[in-house]
Amino acid sequence: MEKIGLRVASGQSRDYQVKRANYVIDRYLLPHLGNDEIHRIIKAQFLGRMAQHVSNWRLEKEEAMIKTIMQIRDSNSLRTDRRPFQGIFQQVNT
Repeated sequence: MEKIGLRVASGQSRDYQVKRANYVIDRYLLPHLGNDEIHRIIKAQFLGRMAQHVSNWRLEKEEAMIKTIMQIRDSNSLRTDRRPFQGIFQQVNT
C-alpha cells in the first residue's frame, strides 16, 4: 500500500498515503467487482487469476515456439546428413 500511496499522494504523510491508496484501490481499480473494502480480496483473486492466465499463455506460446524450432532442426539435420552418392562410390571401389 505504501508503494501505491507514494504514487497517488506523494509528499503527504504516510497515513494519508495509505488511506489514499486504499481509496484509489476501492474506487478506481476494477470498479465492476465492487467499491468497498470487502471487495479488495475479490479484486486480488481476480488479478491473481489474470496473472496466472497470462503466464500460462506465455508458457504455451514458448512451448509451441520450441516445438517449431525442434522440427526445423530435425528437418535440417536430415537434409545435411544425407549423402546421395555414397552408394555409387562404394560400388566403384569394390
